[in-house]
Amino acid sequence: MNLRIGIIGGSIAGCITANTLQQMGCNVEIFERSATPLQSRGAGIIIPLDLFEQFKAEHLFDHNIQCHKIPSRSFFIKNTQHSQNGECIWQQNVTAISFHWSELFANLRRRIANEHYHSGVEVTDIDIKDEKTTQLTF
Repeated sequence: MNLRIGIIGGSIAGCITANTLQQMGCNVEIFERSATPLQSRGAGIIIPLDLFEQFKAEHLFDHNIQCHKIPSRSFFIKNTQHSQNGECIWQQNVTAISFHWSELFANLRRRIANEHYHSGVEVTDIDIKDEKTTQLTF
C-alpha cells in the first residue's frame, strides 16, 4: 500500500493511527498544531485488557510500558454519614489497564520518526480535489 496520508493532530489518537498505517506500508505525515511538546495533557487513560494485549502483539505498545492492571471499579454516592469518601453502592469487576497520559503518548510517539511529525503546523483548510487527492492548507 503506497498511500500518502496526512494526519491532523499528533496526540494519542493521531500517533496510534499513524503507527497502524505505517505498519500497513503507508507514508504518513502528522501535523500537530502545538509548537511545544505534548506532555502531561491528562491524568489517565483506561483500556480493556484484551485491547492492551492486541496492541502489544501489533507492536504499538512496548512490552514493558508502565501501566496498572485494574481488577475492579467502585461507584460511590455522597453520604458522609457512611464514610468520609461516601457510600459504595456498587463494585464492578473489570479487566482493564490504566496508563498515565504522558507514558502512553511517549510510547506511541517514539514509533514515529521526527521527520514525519511536524509540530507547530496548523491546518487551516482541507480541499478534496478528487477521490485520490486532498490538499491541506497550513
